[in-house]
Amino acid sequence: ASPAGYPACDSWQEDALDLVDQLEPVAVVIANRASRYTTQVDSDDPWGRDRIRTPAGERTADEQQALDAWEEGLSLVLDQLGSDGVPVVVLGEVPGYPDSFPRERLSVLRPTATPPSRSATEVRDKHRSIQAVERAAVQRAGQAAYVDPLPAFCDDECATYLDGSWLYYGADDLTVAGGKLLSPAIGRALDAVATPG
Repeated sequence: ASPAGYPACDSWQEDALDLVDQLEPVAVVIANRASRYTTQVDSDDPWGRDRIRTPAGERTADEQQALDAWEEGLSLVLDQLGSDGVPVVVLGEVPGYPDSFPRERLSVLRPTATPPSRSATEVRDKHRSIQAVERAAVQRAGQAAYVDPLPAFCDDECATYLDGSWLYYGADDLTVAGGKLLSPAIGRALDAVATPG
């Protein structure tokens, strides 16, 4: 499953799976930004270029169809990796800041900016439906685990800046500091799926 307006995604996915076959990794971590293709699609786009297609290549007409297609597509990848004996960790989507993140506008003339934050309740509400289908796919897969990134970034508010370091490069791309917040949870999940028995 890939966005309707980006046919190159299909070949990229095939190449990534071929690379997994060649490298024979101990485990694979799948990170994503599923909301971009399912629940937060630009409604001004009459052609639905960003909305995910079904694995059969059909356009999805609404959010529920898009979520179903994401679950089906993720399940197909997890099944393929599972049949090859490759354990998988699925990393849910980090909180995004598409309209309010200032860091990409920083410069020598404007070296600081007010870090944005979002209500943890708002973020959890926006991620709930995506996390539900991802967790369902992971649960069916067997040798797979799900990592919810929200606890690493959110208490009452979700942070973009912590202890003097930006956690994001842009609206939803993590810095090294942001990635380090996820390392313990990803490590635990990798241990759980890659350890026999």
